This record gives sequence, C-alpha cells and structure tokens, in this order.
Amino acid sequence: MSHKVICIGRQFGSGGFLIGKALSEKLGIPFYDKNIIALASERSGLSPETLEKGDERKTSQWFYMGMTDVTGATLASPPPSDVTYALQRDIILDAAKEHDCIIVGRCSDAILHQTDAKVLSVFISAPFEDRVKRRMHEEALDEKTTIALVKKNDKRRKAYYNFNTGLEWGAPENYDLCLNSSSLGIDGAVELLAKLYEKM
Repeated sequence: MSHKVICIGRQFGSGGFLIGKALSEKLGIPFYDKNIIALASERSGLSPETLEKGDERKTSQWFYMGMTDVTGATLASPPPSDVTYALQRDIILDAAKEHDCIIVGRCSDAILHQTDAKVLSVFISAPFEDRVKRRMHEEALDEKTTIALVKKNDKRRKAYYNFNTGLEWGAPENYDLCLNSSSLGIDGAVELLAKLYEKM
C-alpha cells in the first residue's frame, strides 16, 4: 500500500514549519522536520551535534583541503553534510513506506519522486519583508541581524537543494503547488493542504 506524503519546501521565515506542524495535528499524521536529526542520531550512533553540522547544508568543495595523511593521501571520511543527507534520506524513505506523513525540507520531494508514495510537493514562500518581520518577532532579533539571517538561510537551503537534487529550489515547475503564506495565512494554508490531502 502506498502512503500519502506532503513534502514542504520553504523560504526561511515563510512559516513552513508552522504550516507543516499545524497540518500534522489537524490530520493526525506524523510530522518530520528537525526531529529527523534525533532519529538519525539514534540510528547511526553519531551525536545530534555532529549531524546538525550537515543538516540542509551543501558539501563544501573546501572541506577536504588539508584532510590528508602523512603520505599526502586524501582521508576517506565523508563530510558531515554527506553523512547527514544519507541518513535523512533513509529515514524519509522508511517513513513514506510506513505511514502517511508530512516532511519539511531535506529534499524529501526529490527523494520520494521515484518511489510509489503519493507525494504532494509544496513550496511555501512570502514577501521578503514579511519573512523578516516574522523572524524578528519569533526570535526577538533586530532588523539588521534578521535580514542577514533570512538571506543566509535562503542561500544555504537553495545550495543544498540544488546540489542534492539537480533541480532549482523554489522554481514553480518543480513543485505541485506554490503558496504565499502572507496571502493565505497559516490557517488558510493548512485548510487548503488538508483538503488536497483528502483528495490524494
């Protein structure tokens, strides 16, 4: 039996986490986001802190610089981003086999594309100014710091997604649905996605 999975990509500060969490509670199905790190830690024996370093981060071409032994041979240890991605991929695949669920980020849409899961891929966006205001409110940061944080995290997520999928992060053609959370609101987005879930 194939399960239904809603995969949520999101701009930083657009409320993608809030939408996914609220939708999970409304539908009564599991929700995966940061908790994937804890699951990956349990599965691998690696510390959450180690895995966090590679969470939604593209492998750096500079990672291996200096990583050689006394003979000059490159050491074989993969970078944290590769280790984290592989563990998260396996958890995402297993989750889709076990039950209906909602997964935020982590290239879940592309990972599940070649499986028999019924996938609804959604990208949540919002105007830059609204995203800055949301993060300022949530984290009690000043405007200048928040602007830099939003830009940095958007850039990081884009690089991670593009690198691991070969697709363009946020490009409408790569998703089943693109939503503006400022227009719909969190509750409106949840209601719409809940209706679409029932029709999957």
